[in-house]
Amino acid sequence: MAQRLTCVFCVIVWSLPLVAGVQSLDIFERVPFAGGASCGPAGAYEILRGVVRCEVDPDHFRNAVIADIDLVSRNSRGKIAFEADVFMLAPVDLSKGNGAIFYDVNNRGGKVA
Repeated sequence: MAQRLTCVFCVIVWSLPLVAGVQSLDIFERVPFAGGASCGPAGAYEILRGVVRCEVDPDHFRNAVIADIDLVSRNSRGKIAFEADVFMLAPVDLSKGNGAIFYDVNNRGGKVA
């Protein structure tokens, strides 16, 4: 079941015409990155770990491209709920950042970048 939900999440992320919604983003850990050392003009960074929870409407016509979506159980609202781990590096002082994001698509939990 977890693999199927991971596949559903990947399809949602990479298929813009799909209809899905983030229900919550919970950050449960914030720790200094590289011992709090400054990283150039952006200063020190921190590691943020958490979980994002999403829902997708299996009956919406745009979600018909998700393989086997009709086989996944629905929640009380008739949606398919799933979650994914979140791992981010962010400047401690966001005003020093450049506003850009670098997104690393992982495979089975491994971080490449």
